[in-house]
Amino acid sequence: MGRQTLQANPNTNRDPNKRRTQSPSIPLIPQETKQLQLSKEVIWVATEMCLAHNVLILNLNAIYLQCEQVTQPKDVADFLIFCQASIEEMRTHHEMEEKSFFPWIAEYTGEKDIMTANLEQHHAFEGALKKLEEYLYAATPKVYDGKRVKKLLEDFAVELVPHLNDEIPTLLALEKYGGKQLGVVYERFNKQILSSVKNKVRALLPNPPPLLIFCNL
Repeated sequence: MGRQTLQANPNTNRDPNKRRTQSPSIPLIPQETKQLQLSKEVIWVATEMCLAHNVLILNLNAIYLQCEQVTQPKDVADFLIFCQASIEEMRTHHEMEEKSFFPWIAEYTGEKDIMTANLEQHHAFEGALKKLEEYLYAATPKVYDGKRVKKLLEDFAVELVPHLNDEIPTLLALEKYGGKQLGVVYERFNKQILSSVKNKVRALLPNPPPLLIFCNL
C-alpha cells in the first residue's frame, strides 16, 4: 500500500466569518469483511481491529484539523490534554500488541515470525511518534506552536497509516490457522488492553465521571 500523508482539503472555506471546513485526507479503513468466506471469529477480529484503527485515524484527523485553530490559553491547555490522551491510546494499543497479541498469534500458529512485518512497521514509526509525544508533553499554552504539531503529525502519519491498513489483511490471512483459536487469543488480548486503558485513565483522572466511556481498543 502506498504511503498516505495528512494534507488539507484544497476546498477549504476561506471566509473568516464562516467556520473552517478543511479536513485531512486520511480515509478510514473500509470494513469489507462481510463479503469474505471466512469464519465468524476471523471476521470479528479483523472488524474489531479495523474499528480500533479507525479511532486512531479519527484522532489524528482531529488533531490535524484543530492544531492551528486553537489560540486561547485555556483552549490550548484542553487541546494538549486531548493530544496526550490520543498518544496514550496509540501507545497502549501498539505496546500491548507487541507484548501480547503478536506473540500469542505466533504461539498458536506455530509460526514465530508471522507478525514480523507488522512489528517492523511499529519500529518504523517509533521515532516520529516519540518526537510528537515529547513535544506534546513538553508544550505549554504559552509556547505552543500549532504549525510544529502539524509537521510532527505529518511525519508520524507517513509511517503509521500504512501499518494501520496493512494489519487488517494480515489478520484475515490467519483463517488457515483456525478462526476459533484466533477468537480466543483476541478475547484474551481484549481483556488485557481494557484493563491497561482503565488503569491509565485512573492515573490521569482520579475521579472520572460515572458515564465516561472508554473505547474498546
